[in-house]
Formats: sequence, structure tokens, C-alpha cells
Amino acid sequence: MQSGLLERCRLMKVIFCAANRGCSDGPTVIMSGIQPSGRLHVGNYFGVISQLLKLQADGCQLYVSVADLHAMTVPRQPDELRRNVFNVTSGLLACGLGTGRGTALFQQSRLGEHSELCWMLGTLVTLPKLLRMSHYREKAALYRDEMCRCVVTYPVLQRP
Repeated sequence: MQSGLLERCRLMKVIFCAANRGCSDGPTVIMSGIQPSGRLHVGNYFGVISQLLKLQADGCQLYVSVADLHAMTVPRQPDELRRNVFNVTSGLLACGLGTGRGTALFQQSRLGEHSELCWMLGTLVTLPKLLRMSHYREKAALYRDEMCRCVVTYPVLQRP
């Protein structure tokens, strides 16, 4: 178990070093995600989905997450979340996303390594930095009495 984790850390280091050097060998790799907060709408299509479809058509390697773990940071009924995951996933597939070569569409909670990566990256960011994030301040104002710890750590996988 530990050797697997160390190997993944080494691989992450290689990936981050390559990204910092601006390597251009091979296809462009893009990781994106969409929260299953309800049914997809025209704004989703023009804001994100159409851009991802263009990148898919251009031959980019896409990893697109249906970010159900991120969606759990606000109060939601489990049945509603399951229904939303299904609706968003089927909507993305109906638009043609995930059907191209080199595109992986996945449910965030089904990939244990995703949570493991969040934990490892979480050791590199300070709490004061997370508390300054606009995402935290907005959610803290909305869900003051019902806010869970994940609202603070949400941005760890969202952006650098």
C-alpha cells in the first residue's frame, strides 16, 4: 500500500515538473468537472460543454468529472444527488461528451485516487489561504449554521 502511494507521489512530481516546463510532446491534457446540482441547461452548454466538445474534437485528452463529492458540500438529499448525477451524466453523453477517443467521463466519488490526491494536496495549502477564498466566504454567508468542513477544503482540487 505504502509503495503504491509513494509511486503515485513520484508520478505526480513528474507530471507537475512537466507542466511547469511547458512540455508540448503529445496531446494537450485537460481536467474539468461539473457539479451535478440539477438538470443541464443552455448556460451549461454554452459555458462549458460546447468548449469541451471542441477540445474533444481537436484531439485533446479530456478527463471530465461529474463532481458529486463537491456537490455534497451543501445540504442535499441523497436521492436528489443520485438523480442529479444520473441526469448530468446522461446529458453529457447525449451532447457527445465522453464518446470521443481520449475522453474519460467519470463520477468523482468512484475514483478513490481523487480523494487521495485531495488529501495530499491539502497538506500543501494553509488554512488561512483557504479561508480567504471567495468560494468559502460566499458559502459561509449562505450556510452559516449548516456549513460542513468540506466547504473550506473544496478549492483544494478546484484550482491552484
